[in-house]
Amino acid sequence: MCLVVATTLNLVACKGATTDNGAVQKEFVYVPEYVKLEDVNWFNATCGTDEGFYYVNEEWDNHAGTYNNYICYLDGATGEVSRTALNLTEGLEEGSSANIQQMTVLSDGTIAVVVSNWVITNPETYDGVETYFLKLLSAQDGNVIAEADITADVSGDDMYTYVQYMAADKDDNIYIVSGDNQIFVFDKTCKLAFKIDTSMDSWIQAMGVSREGQVVYTSWDSVKGGNVINVIDPATRNVSKTCSNNVPEQNGNCTIVPGIESGIIMSSSKGLTEYDLNTETATEFLVWLDSDISGDNIDTVTVLADGR
Repeated sequence: MCLVVATTLNLVACKGATTDNGAVQKEFVYVPEYVKLEDVNWFNATCGTDEGFYYVNEEWDNHAGTYNNYICYLDGATGEVSRTALNLTEGLEEGSSANIQQMTVLSDGTIAVVVSNWVITNPETYDGVETYFLKLLSAQDGNVIAEADITADVSGDDMYTYVQYMAADKDDNIYIVSGDNQIFVFDKTCKLAFKIDTSMDSWIQAMGVSREGQVVYTSWDSVKGGNVINVIDPATRNVSKTCSNNVPEQNGNCTIVPGIESGIIMSSSKGLTEYDLNTETATEFLVWLDSDISGDNIDTVTVLADGR
C-alpha cells in the first residue's frame, strides 16, 4: 500500500515549447513521491487534513474470530505513521462484528466515525441485524468522547443501509449521506440536528468541504443534464447555491477536498481540478496519466499546508 505525494518538476524553460513533430510539450509535470504504508491488512475509511492523512486498518484475529481496528495517521511533514487501537464492540452484545464505514476530522482534531455493527441472529443462514453508531474519538488515544445509536436516523425505508459519504463543516456539524439520497446532519453531541431531502437529485456522487468550511456535494442534473455542485447552508438547513457552470466531469472515483486558498479541489479518475464556487470557474491541475498514475487507483486526496 502506497501513499502518493505530488511535487512539480520543470521540463522546459519556455512555455509552449514544441517537440520535433510539432506537438506541444508540457511546461512541467507532477512527479509523484511514494510513501509505503507498512503492515496494512485491510485499508478502509480514509480522510485527509492540512497536516496529514488518516486511514483505518483492519486486521483479522484468527484466535478471536474478529477484526481488530486501528486508526492510523501519516504525518505529512515527517512521513511517520502512528496508529491507535480501537475497541469498537465495547458495550455491545456478544458476537458483534463492527467496522468503520466512514470518517472525518473536526476542527479541534476530534475524529468522527460511523461504525457499522452486525450481529448474526441465525447462524445457519447468516441472517442478522445491523446497527449504526456515530462516535467521536480522541485522536490521541482513541477513547470515545461522545457516541449515539443513529440506526433509526439513517436507515430510512431501505432494508439495508450503507453510509456513503461523511464530512464536517467549519462549525463541526457532521454530515452523513446514506444510500437513499438523504443527508443527515448531527451536532458534536451526536444528536440529529436536521436532515436534507435530496431525492430530487439524481444520486449524490461525492461530498466534501470547501476551504471556506462549507459542505458541498455533487449530483447529476436530470433536467438539464450534466454534473452540478450543491453548497449547503446549515442556517437555512438546505442547499443555498447550485453551481452548474464548468463543473468537471466526475469520471468515477470522485473526491472533494478544500482548495488551496478558496473553493474546492475535485479529484476524479482523470485528474485534479480546482473549482471556484463564487465564479463557477475550473482550473485543471493535472492529469493522472501524465504522472504515470492510474486514476482508478486513487482512493483519497488531500492538500498539505506546504503545497503538496
